[in-house]
Amino acid sequence: MRTDSALFGSRFVVLGLALAAVPVGGCSGDGPTSRPGTWVASEQQRAAAPTPSEADVNALRRGNLGFAAGVYDALRESQNNLVFSPISVSLALAMLHGGARGETEAQMAQALHFELPPERLHPAFNWLEQRLSSREADDDALRLRVVNASFGQEGYTFVPEYLDLLAENYGAGVSLLDFAGAPEASRQAINDWVGYETYDRIPALLPPGSVTPDTVLALVNAIYFKADWMFPFSPERTSIETFHAPDGEVQAAMMHGRPRVSWYTAGDDYQALGLAYRSDGLVEGRGLDMVFVLPEEGGFEGFEARLDGALLAEIVDGLEESDVLIDLPRFSFGAGTDLRGVLAGMGMSDAFDGQADFSGINGRRDLYVSELRHDAFISVNETGTEAAAATVIIAEPVSLPIRMTFDRPFLFLVRDVETGALLFLGRVMDPTA
Repeated sequence: MRTDSALFGSRFVVLGLALAAVPVGGCSGDGPTSRPGTWVASEQQRAAAPTPSEADVNALRRGNLGFAAGVYDALRESQNNLVFSPISVSLALAMLHGGARGETEAQMAQALHFELPPERLHPAFNWLEQRLSSREADDDALRLRVVNASFGQEGYTFVPEYLDLLAENYGAGVSLLDFAGAPEASRQAINDWVGYETYDRIPALLPPGSVTPDTVLALVNAIYFKADWMFPFSPERTSIETFHAPDGEVQAAMMHGRPRVSWYTAGDDYQALGLAYRSDGLVEGRGLDMVFVLPEEGGFEGFEARLDGALLAEIVDGLEESDVLIDLPRFSFGAGTDLRGVLAGMGMSDAFDGQADFSGINGRRDLYVSELRHDAFISVNETGTEAAAATVIIAEPVSLPIRMTFDRPFLFLVRDVETGALLFLGRVMDPTA
């Protein structure tokens, strides 16, 4: 893959970033800062209440699950912990897809598992993003922010229809910066904005040299997520226990609990557990949850190898309310990935070289993608709840609970139950790393 701007014309950058702190205490800052640069946007307003058909919603869900599994498969080769946000990457690339034409557009649709034509795809993403943005709880038990932005070169001409698409479906205008005259200052301005949106969890998404005088456009999606468990773990019960990591045994802080409500399913070679977050003021229902998938002992690599969108759907659709004893390690880590090779390997090769056709953005075939970075962070622990006391006696049938002990590598996903959107997907190989 070549990225010589003298051969391929102007550069632009696509960025996907995400932060999950699950659950955490308070965080600094109290809202998004204004974007740097001069703001240029379409006169069109965002479609406030898109109503895609049930068939379109199902197609979007199916495609997003397939894309998530495809990226996971490409990233799983190492033995490291892994986390990324499928929906963040999909939203950033959906904005890019809106300017793709010809074979480039076809390759993107295939790699991203986009089943819908553009006139239905972008309104469906608009619906999905607005549903996600409505999840915040009144009592701050859950915070979910989904933000799109684009940054363009001062004086550069963008196709008006492309600006309309960004405005109507993604709520994004273009902030004009001087990439040509001040590339490092522009890079820092974008990083500062990203850092603020993610409460400084991702302070340096763009590394030095990633923005050059040839850069003309950067597309960004950011997700920030913070939530309290519906039924939190008690810190007093956490103990140091053995976790069987690929490189040998490690001593991890293991949380223990038996939530009043949890969800469970099992397949031939895995068990899965769903734990709900408090959201939309819910107490007994689920707005968002985190699903932990434990492959059978000795079968982790085989399970990963067969993971696809259909298996992800089987897992989440099979969850049923159950009584489960849980032994789960605390973990916290981040991951940064250059996704150009991943997406090229998934069939989206033209976007990164001289074959690219993004004439829907500027009216010419002189753009290619020079950077496609994605950073994510996740933290799972017992906290994020106030302490209180009350006594109640409830008579319930006695049943033998299921026990799930996550003392070996496992997968996790954070999802929105209604839409099926995967906010985060990853694995824990070593909770102490």
